[in-house]
Amino acid sequence: MSSINNKIIGGVFWTTFETVINRSLGFIIQMVLARLLFPTDYGLVGMAIVFISFVEVFNDLGMNAALIQKKQEKLTLLHFDTAFWTGVVWSVLLYLLIFFILTPVAVSFYEEEMLGMIMPVLSISVLLSPINLVHRAQLIKSMNFKKLAIVNNLSSFISGGIALILAFLDFGVWALVFYSVTRVLVAVPLFFKATGWKPRWHWDKNIFKEIFSFGAYTTGTSLANKLTGNIDYLLVGKLVGTAALGFYSFAFMLTNILRDQIVAIVNKVIYPVYASLQDDKKKMSDMFLKVISINNLIVYPVVLGVFLFAENFLPIFFGEKWNASVPIIEILCFAVFIQMLNNSHTTLLRAAGKVKLELLLQIIKSVFLFTPLIILGVYYKELEGAALGFTIATFLGVLLSFYFMYKIFNIRLIDVFKAVKVSLLMILICLPTTLILKQYVFWMFCVLYFGVAVFVIYYIFARYQLMALVKMVKNKK
Repeated sequence: MSSINNKIIGGVFWTTFETVINRSLGFIIQMVLARLLFPTDYGLVGMAIVFISFVEVFNDLGMNAALIQKKQEKLTLLHFDTAFWTGVVWSVLLYLLIFFILTPVAVSFYEEEMLGMIMPVLSISVLLSPINLVHRAQLIKSMNFKKLAIVNNLSSFISGGIALILAFLDFGVWALVFYSVTRVLVAVPLFFKATGWKPRWHWDKNIFKEIFSFGAYTTGTSLANKLTGNIDYLLVGKLVGTAALGFYSFAFMLTNILRDQIVAIVNKVIYPVYASLQDDKKKMSDMFLKVISINNLIVYPVVLGVFLFAENFLPIFFGEKWNASVPIIEILCFAVFIQMLNNSHTTLLRAAGKVKLELLLQIIKSVFLFTPLIILGVYYKELEGAALGFTIATFLGVLLSFYFMYKIFNIRLIDVFKAVKVSLLMILICLPTTLILKQYVFWMFCVLYFGVAVFVIYYIFARYQLMALVKMVKNKK
């Protein structure tokens, strides 16, 4: 396990490095953009993304996951060539679908003519992403997260600079559009340089069937995930309006920005590790519990801080025009707390080859939990109702997932609570005491108290765990 541990540590270090740089830069850029732009700008982009994201899940047909999951000794250059050319041809077809069919549908559905110009440009990322499908798979499978971090950070830096220039020049919503597109455009030559791999003019029908037989299920799962993640955007934009969707998407961005990045780090690093342990479910379950424990130690105090002080920090960093997002932010924080209890379970199922079950679970969640509950929420209480419906559906979805986690990996819910007991203790102590203190003293003193309280709790109950992690990362550096 020592070589695997070293790879995990190296992967976590470089992926965390990438994320810290990306998120720090992203936060600064979003803060400036939020001050320069308006809720309607964010709402327009949110409307476009809802439709594009449903097509985007078909972008690589699950071939990236299939290449990573396949055992090294059975992987050939012909697998890479077949995946590359399939992805390129398929992405052209998807772009034409967006341009000629989905764009007119979106314009008619939302009654926003501006979407007719935004969606074709924003969809360029769909056209370009498959070009680097194989490069990403090669870097992740070899766990070369250092090069991956360099490529992603350079792309974010350049795209962020372009977005800020456009915002300062009063290009409005186009600053957000090109922020997304430029990141993919810049990454294309960087990935070719990072791997040195170039496609040959080869394609094999049998290999395509082999890859697609695995990727079809992961693609279906991604589609169900997109439905789950975007049904609230779809309904809020249609039933409440463009500005309301801007407030809602802004709240979602703030509450999920850290969770998304932590999950991205974990899934990127841990998936090839889970795949290498796919014949030993005990080791996979032990790894899962360790991942959950570390993730929650990092995420819970930050999200709790957002819940406690959003109303204080929001006007300072983003301006008072975003104050309507505060109640939504507070509700969605609880959704994050719940989601973090099983944030890498889909990766675990996929690595174990349970792609059919993964797909079935996501379909059940989308159709029977998220869609009806969010519809009811929007109908009865608009924005806050959508957030509340999303949170309740998240809770029920986690319970459903853990039923199968127990059946397959013998992971009990009590095992998860034991793994995150320090994080839960921190919430039980810091949440009520900080709320009480806010009633009597200036909020900045409450922030200081909150920080000290978290430090003391972690020092008493989790210092050995955190010190061991820091030591391993230092050794890796």
